[in-house]
Amino acid sequence: MARLRGDNTAEQMGRLTLNPVAHMDLIGTLILPIAAIAFSSPIFFGWAKPVPVNSPQP
Repeated sequence: MARLRGDNTAEQMGRLTLNPVAHMDLIGTLILPIAAIAFSSPIFFGWAKPVPVNSPQP
């Protein structure tokens, strides 16, 4: 949607893809969930890399 509205930031950063590796964050996608499984934690969460957005000025 951002690209349709004139923001091509994600495309320039190579993040406009369905490949999950491009969106992975080392700590949030791998280390934290593996640690939660290893320590049998009842809390399990993670995250991916944020996509920056540059909104065009009207």
